[in-house]
Amino acid sequence: MSISSEIVINAPLKNVVETFYEFDDYPNWSEFIDSIKKETVLEPGHRLAVTISINGKPNLFNPTILEKTPTKFVWSGELLSRYVFRGNHSFEFVDSGEIKTKVIQTEIFSGLIASLVLWQIGDATKKGFESYNESLKKKCEHGEINS
Repeated sequence: MSISSEIVINAPLKNVVETFYEFDDYPNWSEFIDSIKKETVLEPGHRLAVTISINGKPNLFNPTILEKTPTKFVWSGELLSRYVFRGNHSFEFVDSGEIKTKVIQTEIFSGLIASLVLWQIGDATKKGFESYNESLKKKCEHGEINS
């Protein structure tokens, strides 16, 4: 089971990736993902503190970074254990030429209660992905921030 959203941003790959990794600036422009804080270093095996808003309610979780490359960032979060509920969240950045970057945001859900969780928050999560992607696009293309 998965949720995915993609968007094309009229900005160079390097600029989009740099904006993505400027976590301290998220409160100024990001929709859906309220904050991302690194525990120590931003490398695979280390944890993050991520706050997202689903249906207007902040949700804090502490996923582990699985992958960090110049074109991909992946974390994994669990509820109780990976057998109960697990979400692998990825951001992929694809150079689409002509100073365009495609951003693909995907979450793959697994575990005993994955269907139940998706039934409860799947639509809101999809909308959150789309909202985040749109706000990233605005920030990269126009430097716009939320008001």
